[in-house]
Amino acid sequence: MTDPQVSFILDGREVQAPPGTTVLEAARKLGHAIPTLCHHPLLETIGRCGVCTVEREPAVLIPACSTPVEQGAVYHTGSPAVAAHRREVVKLLLSRHELACHVCDRHGECELERLVGRLGITDGSPVGLAAETFTDRSSTSVSLLGDHCLACGRCVALCDSLGWGALRLDGGLVQARSVDEPGLAGPRCTSCGQCALVCPSSALVPRSAVVPVESALMDRDRHCVAVLEPTAAAALMNELKVDAQPRLIGTLASLGFAGVVDSAWGADAYLAELADRLHRERPRAAIISPCEAVRRYVRLNRPELADWLPPESGPSQQAAVNWRQKVSPELGLAPGHCYLAQVATGTAAKEGVRRHSVDRERGLDAALTVRELTGLLRRLGMTPEKAKARGFTHLRGSRLGTMLGAPGAVADGLAVVWAQRSGSALPAPSGGFLPPAEEEREVEIPGGGPARVLVAHGGRPVQKALDRAVELSAEKGAPRVFLELYACP
Repeated sequence: MTDPQVSFILDGREVQAPPGTTVLEAARKLGHAIPTLCHHPLLETIGRCGVCTVEREPAVLIPACSTPVEQGAVYHTGSPAVAAHRREVVKLLLSRHELACHVCDRHGECELERLVGRLGITDGSPVGLAAETFTDRSSTSVSLLGDHCLACGRCVALCDSLGWGALRLDGGLVQARSVDEPGLAGPRCTSCGQCALVCPSSALVPRSAVVPVESALMDRDRHCVAVLEPTAAAALMNELKVDAQPRLIGTLASLGFAGVVDSAWGADAYLAELADRLHRERPRAAIISPCEAVRRYVRLNRPELADWLPPESGPSQQAAVNWRQKVSPELGLAPGHCYLAQVATGTAAKEGVRRHSVDRERGLDAALTVRELTGLLRRLGMTPEKAKARGFTHLRGSRLGTMLGAPGAVADGLAVVWAQRSGSALPAPSGGFLPPAEEEREVEIPGGGPARVLVAHGGRPVQKALDRAVELSAEKGAPRVFLELYACP
């Protein structure tokens, strides 16, 4: 028995779709391009911007993203009335957004810029609405530029869906939802940077490290080294359409980096320090993943669990410190002549660079996100096709860090370290968990008995895992609890 279908007319074509299908979904399935701003495939329907408006006969304008198709209805996605309405909606949005795309960090990658070009708009709204705007640069990772905000609600919806709830719409503008401290520096924001990834304009952007990194690359007296995370390498290869890592490394070398170091090199030191601490202190529970966003969340919102936090230096910082201490002297380089930049997937890495430079031995000088690096490469016209394939420089260590690129695998790395120290047989890897994971499993610590591993991604799962660990750690005779927590989904 076939499922019932809804029959309707779309741009002169008779179409059928399952009940509940929106006009936008039906149109895109047929290849009809309906522009959107607030709509995002990862989010629930928002329906705020009005850009996706279509016409339903007789002469009714409706939002395509939130309107289910109706039996016998006739829809037009590009009628003169629709085109005029979309132009007016976008021009109204531009009333507080200066069209200075050529000097914007998001130039060439901005959804709003592409939409404006598609609609042929060259100036803002004739209404000339005055809007009080603001800039929030209190965070070390993300900036909020109020005069670029379209009030589309994407960032608020995403942050709420992750369970962090750090943003709100107030008076038609996005602002930080903070309790004790104003701005994005407040305790609700974890600096994960997911909001900047879904922002269709440049209202939420990473605190860019492009200028200092580019300046260092142009300085002939500086020896610049890129510290590349495995997850960032995978994201870059996907973004730049590179099918082999040596070609990616060659691209970074053509940018001016004298060396490219795998952050996995620092994983040995990270795992060794973590294993020593867990053996020495034998805590009932411990966070073993080096996620800076989770560290920030626990420090500001769950201070009673601060003793659970992992070592201050994650694999990338450890790799940078290793390079400064071991490789720099071999090359005859003075410390001040070395510049080490981390290439990371998340903006929280910037928080780690700042904190480490204040509290610990200097390792990294800057952190570039994948988006920042790809933008720099495109602006300079550097493509992987022009680069010569190269390998990582200064490969040392046991390469356990390759395991840390998979969620749920830090416990596997610890098990290997403990097995090597105790002379036990190496444990079989668990294979890790695939995000969005919210898992619980038991493992055997070589020479140390059983332990329970909790893995979680995203705000609500992370908070749930922390509560679960508190509960488990209070049980008499229960196994120790190790948490692998990641702020991003």
